[in-house]
Amino acid sequence: MLGNKTFFASLYLLAGAGLAFAQLSANPTSLSFSCTAGGALPASQSIQLTASGGAAVSFTVESTSSGNWLAVTPTSGTTPATLTIAVNPSGLAVGNYSATITAGGTVIPIFLTVSSTSAVSANPTSLSFSYAAGGTVPPAQSIQLTAAGNAAVPFTVQWGTAAWLSVAPNSGTTPASLAVSVSALGLGAGSYSANIVINNTLTIPVSLTVNYPSTLPVISAVLNAASYASGAVSPGEIVSIFGTLIGPANPALLTLDATGKVSTSLGGVLVSFSGYAAPLTYVSSTQINAIVPYEVASLSSPPFVEVSYSGETSNAIGLHVTTTVPGIFTVNSTGTGPGAILNADSTLNTEQNPAAKGSAIQIFMTGEGLTTPAQATGAVTPVNTSGNGPLTPAPQGDVSVTIGGQPAKLDFAGEAPYAVAGVLQVNAEVPAAAASGAIPIVVKAGEGSSQSGVTVWVQ
Repeated sequence: MLGNKTFFASLYLLAGAGLAFAQLSANPTSLSFSCTAGGALPASQSIQLTASGGAAVSFTVESTSSGNWLAVTPTSGTTPATLTIAVNPSGLAVGNYSATITAGGTVIPIFLTVSSTSAVSANPTSLSFSYAAGGTVPPAQSIQLTAAGNAAVPFTVQWGTAAWLSVAPNSGTTPASLAVSVSALGLGAGSYSANIVINNTLTIPVSLTVNYPSTLPVISAVLNAASYASGAVSPGEIVSIFGTLIGPANPALLTLDATGKVSTSLGGVLVSFSGYAAPLTYVSSTQINAIVPYEVASLSSPPFVEVSYSGETSNAIGLHVTTTVPGIFTVNSTGTGPGAILNADSTLNTEQNPAAKGSAIQIFMTGEGLTTPAQATGAVTPVNTSGNGPLTPAPQGDVSVTIGGQPAKLDFAGEAPYAVAGVLQVNAEVPAAAASGAIPIVVKAGEGSSQSGVTVWVQ
C-alpha cells in the first residue's frame, strides 16, 4: 500500500431472511487488474458465488471505493450467481491500489496497478530522411529509449503499414537503442510520413523525402494491361507501366527482332524485371506496354522493374509474383465495359452486333501465367498443325467462364494464334438461358478471376 494512494472498497453480501445460516463462498479467491494511465480500461473479471450445500440464498451487494473505481454487477440475486467485477481507473494517479470483497465471511482481495504513460522516453523525438535518385540509400538512424532512473522497462514498437520503414528491435527492455531504416524502392518523388509508436503511448514521427532529377525517368504504377488492376503480376502477363519521361514523345509500336521475337528495345527504351529484359509492345513518354518475362517464375525473391531511357535509369518498383492474374481486354481500353470479344463469325461483339444465345464467342485476355507446352518470352504464338497435342500452348491452370452468372460451355482456351505470347484466347458458348443486352462476363484461370465490370452483348 502506498500512503494516501491507497483506497479501500468493501462489498457486503447480505444473506436473505430465512437463509441467514447458509455459508457463502467465492471462486476465485482474489482478483488482479492492471492498466496504463490514460490507456484502455482493463477487461472485467468474474467471481462465482455459491452457498453451502448448493442452497439458493438471496443476497444483495454493496460496493464502495474511494474514487468510485470499483463496480460490481448484479447488485442482488440468488446463489449460485456470477458477479462481474469491473474497474475504471480514470482519474487515478500512477500507483498500486487495493480493495476487498467480503462475502459471507470470505474476504476476496482485489488489486489494481496503474502504470505510467511516460515510463519510456525517446531521444531524438523525431527523425527525417532524404533520398536523391541515383544516390545511396540513407543510412540508418538510431533512437535511444530510456526510463526514469535508468529503470528496466519493457517496450514494444509498432510503425503501422509504412512498407518503406523498418525498426529493429521491435521489442525489448530499456535502456535500448532502436535502428531505424528506410527504403525508397517503389516510391515516387514526394514526401512520406509515418509514426513509430512505443508501448501504444509514445509517438515518434518519421519523414522521408524522395527527389528525382527532372531528367530522370520515374515509374508511378505497374498495372495489368487488360484490367488496369494493380497488385501482383504473373509470368507472361502484359502490363502497362505508367510514369514520366519513361519513353519518347512520339510513341513507338511493337517490332520483331532478328530471331522473330518481340523486341526488348523499342524507341530507345529498355525494361527489365530483376535483370530479365521485357519484350515491348508500345512505348511513349508516359506509358509502356511490356510483357513480364516468364523467367520471373523461377526467382527466389520478389522481382523489381526498372525502365531505362536515353541513358537514364528510373526508380525501381518492387513487385510480387503470383501464378495467374487474368484480365479481359476491353474495347475502350479502360478495363471495364464491353469486352474485346468477337462473335462466332470473328466480327466485333457490339450492341448493334450482339452474340446469339447458344453461339460461341472469342474472349481475349492476359495474365494466364505459365503454359503447357512452355511459351518463350517474347515469342509469337505458333499453331500446332501436327494433330498431336493442343493447337496452341494452354494455361497450366483450369479455365472456366460464366456469362450473366451462368456457367458457359468452354470450347477452347489457349494462347491466341499468331499473337504475342501472353495473349490468351478463350472460346465459350453463350448459355441459352442468358439474359439479353450487356451482361457480365467473368473468366477464371487457375486461382484468379478476371475483373468485374466487363460485359458481352447478347441478343
